[in-house]
Amino acid sequence: MAPIYTRETLKTEKLPWIDVDDFEFIYLGRTGMTQAHSTQQAEAAGHAAVWGAPQAQRDPTEIKITPTSPKERIVVLVGEAHVETANGRVTLRRRDWLDIPPTGATIRNISASTVELVRIAGNWKEAIRTEIFQFRPDKPCDYHFHDGDEYWFVFRGNFTLNYDDREYPMEPGMMFAAGMGYEHGALHPEQHFEGVGFATQLEGQGRDGHLLREIHGTPVKNREVPA
Repeated sequence: MAPIYTRETLKTEKLPWIDVDDFEFIYLGRTGMTQAHSTQQAEAAGHAAVWGAPQAQRDPTEIKITPTSPKERIVVLVGEAHVETANGRVTLRRRDWLDIPPTGATIRNISASTVELVRIAGNWKEAIRTEIFQFRPDKPCDYHFHDGDEYWFVFRGNFTLNYDDREYPMEPGMMFAAGMGYEHGALHPEQHFEGVGFATQLEGQGRDGHLLREIHGTPVKNREVPA
């Protein structure tokens, strides 16, 4: 069994070595014109007024985050956001990230489209990499391992995960914890998919990046994962 979780199952089935306590995908609605105003302007310009049915409840344009874990990090997946904390104000764009201080943060959408973010909460000692990855049928992810733990937070696309010589279906909203020394990848992805790769402190030989069995030797599994 692979350590694959939704936000709900992470709370009840988390393995002891996993440093992530919670994760959440956040959507902030666009700011600016009201629907009525934008419809009038679109009709005047000769454009279709609205795609789809009007939303009964719109996404909020801002959110306040109060940390619930020792470490909390937000990553911008799509759009542009303004973040205000006790330490000051900063603008974040796609691939940018920020650690939320204990006093919390207010995040506002300042772009013309929906902003997408992921919040990662836990108790890791060090975060050595936070990056958005994307793979597709003509650009698969190689079968590799790490001298430390790596987490995937999937936010776009469905695909088959190769993990420890088995296959598992993945979809948006899932988190995968690779575990030190466990080989993983996506050798034959059915779709374009995207996620956040989050790697914590190095261990063992302390080699960073993708390690390959044929180049770097037999991986040393240093985590307990149910068979």
